[in-house]
Amino acid sequence: QQPFTRKTFIFIISQQTPPLPQNLNMKQTQPTKTNHTYTYPSQKNTQTGSRGNYNARVKLHHNLLLQEAAFFDSTETGILLSRINNDVNKIGQVISFHINIVFRQLTQFVFGSFFLLKISPQMSLVAFTGIGFIAIISAIYGQFSRVLAEKVQDKFAEASAIAETSFRMSETIRAFNGINLETSKYEAGQGEALELEEVQAWAYGMHKFIADSVETLLHITVMYCCWSVGRLHPTLVDGKTLTSFLFYVKFVLESSNEVGNEWAKIQSAIGASSKIFELIGRVPRINDQNVVVVDKE
Repeated sequence: QQPFTRKTFIFIISQQTPPLPQNLNMKQTQPTKTNHTYTYPSQKNTQTGSRGNYNARVKLHHNLLLQEAAFFDSTETGILLSRINNDVNKIGQVISFHINIVFRQLTQFVFGSFFLLKISPQMSLVAFTGIGFIAIISAIYGQFSRVLAEKVQDKFAEASAIAETSFRMSETIRAFNGINLETSKYEAGQGEALELEEVQAWAYGMHKFIADSVETLLHITVMYCCWSVGRLHPTLVDGKTLTSFLFYVKFVLESSNEVGNEWAKIQSAIGASSKIFELIGRVPRINDQNVVVVDKE
């Protein structure tokens, strides 16, 4: 197998179009004047995310079937089912939702920053200093959220393995009166995941509070600078220019805050789906020469 990176994999699965099942006879209809041929961007992003989920699941299932028998002896089926169902959904969320918001808000940030520098490069430094501080906070929170999300998905996978085993051996469990024991084991697994999710909620709340507080403080600082410039140098900058500057500062700060927020969510989704990339890129330790693999075109 050829080596690949996470970025190239996400790009490839988002661009591939899943084939239609052969047993479906789809009739091709000619477009009429009443048909709407325009596709909304949100609809296109949702379709791209769904295609990403489809291709990721197919590639993961295909590569798991190539693994040696010892791999399945050491890895429970419930864990693999959790990876192929729950973890893959995180990839689709990134492709269809979060990346779209980041690009849109980043575009607004770039154009807003251009007008800030055009109005007053000196006062723009105050705004950019606060934006840099918000970026550092978002980067730290994103890294923490990425590690925590990976642990949460591991706990969910372990709990799914417990549930799969209990369902498969349900008759034996009932015969030996082990329902309460299996329920306690599954509840303990879900409890560990719940504790980590509560940590995620507190971390997200603290991140939003700090980021919004910095944004508000920056608003006040910029307003004070504009008031000082207007009072000390009334002929240097007129009131209309200062009002426009405050408007673009608010515009840029909101965009930068939203970019940092969505970037942290992307990091969380990547952490939650990290095992998917490991399983897709896993090379079987024993190469069975009797198995013939036919790649799809």
